[in-house]
Amino acid sequence: MPGLPRQGVVLEYSTNLTQNYRILGTYDPPDFYGWTFVSLPIPMEARLPLAYFRWRQWTTTLAGFHNWALDDTLIAQELPLPVVTAQPTDQRVNVGATATFPVVASGLPPLL
Repeated sequence: MPGLPRQGVVLEYSTNLTQNYRILGTYDPPDFYGWTFVSLPIPMEARLPLAYFRWRQWTTTLAGFHNWALDDTLIAQELPLPVVTAQPTDQRVNVGATATFPVVASGLPPLL
């Protein structure tokens, strides 16, 4: 019968190259029959450059009753982007000499 628990989908994440997934959200009928806005935080352990996310259907036991769709999906970073908090100071050096410009920054490092 449609609409029973574990007939919906789950949102999962993996931090070990998809070897294991952990459940981030469960979306069972009847709460999700229509378009429903869902917003949830990404766990700290999943805030990595190589975190994987997937939607998976719990079960497919009833032919003709398993339909679901996703629209406007966004996975965003809530932590602050890098910001320079102390600019380098002017320096005078002789031609051919090395100049060092220390900078202080805060926030997440770039992912590149």
